[in-house]
Amino acid sequence: MQRYGDGGIKATGTKKDGPVKGLVVNRITFKQMGNAWVKGGKGYAGVHLNYVSNAKITNNSFVNLENKNVPGNTHGVYLAFNQTQKTSGSYGNLVKGNTFKVISGDPVRASDGSSGNKVQNNVFQKGRDYKGKTRGNGNHGMFTYWVFPRANTCGKGGNTFSGNTYTVNYYNKKTPTVRSGSDTGRTCKSVKDTGGNAYKR
Repeated sequence: MQRYGDGGIKATGTKKDGPVKGLVVNRITFKQMGNAWVKGGKGYAGVHLNYVSNAKITNNSFVNLENKNVPGNTHGVYLAFNQTQKTSGSYGNLVKGNTFKVISGDPVRASDGSSGNKVQNNVFQKGRDYKGKTRGNGNHGMFTYWVFPRANTCGKGGNTFSGNTYTVNYYNKKTPTVRSGSDTGRTCKSVKDTGGNAYKR
């Protein structure tokens, strides 16, 4: 999938039907997405999961997902809720064996109460951005949890980051592997580094 302005795959559960369950996204390349590549694009995420459970996002490549406008808004995998219906967040999903290269926002982002998601054995690499400059991935961390006013809640736990290899961020600085942050002043510790992650500059 290449040159999509807003993103690649989006799955959304509903209050009536419940979460989307058991989605498999395997061996797909998501490349050159966002408004750095497509004028007017929003650049949300390669894979956007809104109220999804037990998905397996495995062995995919996320390459050059970049925004010129609001660069922090585009991600590789985003774990969230159904924003219109204010459902629960996404839970119990696995992000494993993927390659992330030059993602201007955090490569994996969770929010809206998303819990129990595992990010394992992925590789976060440097590459060339849309201008040809060498960059890594992300702004705040490799796997982040963020609280927004739309759902001022922490994840219930179990969001873990393990066995990954990572490098510098999009601005060529070393950042934490994981970070929980907030636009509301709320303090969460909703994602944990559970070990085995290797930093390679």
